[in-house]
Amino acid sequence: DFYWETVVFKVEDTLFRVPRHGLENASDVFADMFRLPTGVGGQTVVEGQSDDNPIVLDGYKGSEFRSLLKILYPSYLDPLWGDPSLSTVITLSKDEWIDVLKLSTAWEMDTVRTTAIAELSSEYMLTLLEKVVLARKYRVDMWLEVGLCGLVTQQPGYRTPLETLGANLGWESAARIVWIQQQLELAEQIALGEAIEFIPSSIRCMSC
Repeated sequence: DFYWETVVFKVEDTLFRVPRHGLENASDVFADMFRLPTGVGGQTVVEGQSDDNPIVLDGYKGSEFRSLLKILYPSYLDPLWGDPSLSTVITLSKDEWIDVLKLSTAWEMDTVRTTAIAELSSEYMLTLLEKVVLARKYRVDMWLEVGLCGLVTQQPGYRTPLETLGANLGWESAARIVWIQQQLELAEQIALGEAIEFIPSSIRCMSC
């Protein structure tokens, strides 16, 4: 159980050597990857066995991969008052949890993804706009609903600026959010008697 095979990855310009079992157990994508040796010159060469022949993960950042490794291979010896102490708490920043969500979604790590969503769903962790942006990018339906409902019901003076909405969500979505805000504000004014609602079909001349 404790005789682990290691594997070497290259992400950007950084090499990572980690126990193979963590990635293999968390993701079928990596489990399948590790079963695919490549033949070169009549010999079988397995990527990831040395620093000279690492598995290259293109399209990702070294910092993102490092965030994921903190979850898969947590260190339980943390300095406390100058002395090592056992700790079962994994502490990541918001940006690191977003990194974990990104990679766990891409590599089908369901348990890790669920954990990242739960952590990022904590109160005050994400803004309403961030929930919508991340929901679209990483398919988190509950964030999309909560984020959009929150944006359209923001009170005047506290609303996310149109320019910010447009830059992050696209101008069509931004325009729809602003339109709904205006309709809700008008409905509230009508309910309070602060506005007059005209129904065209009810307006007739005296001789009709």
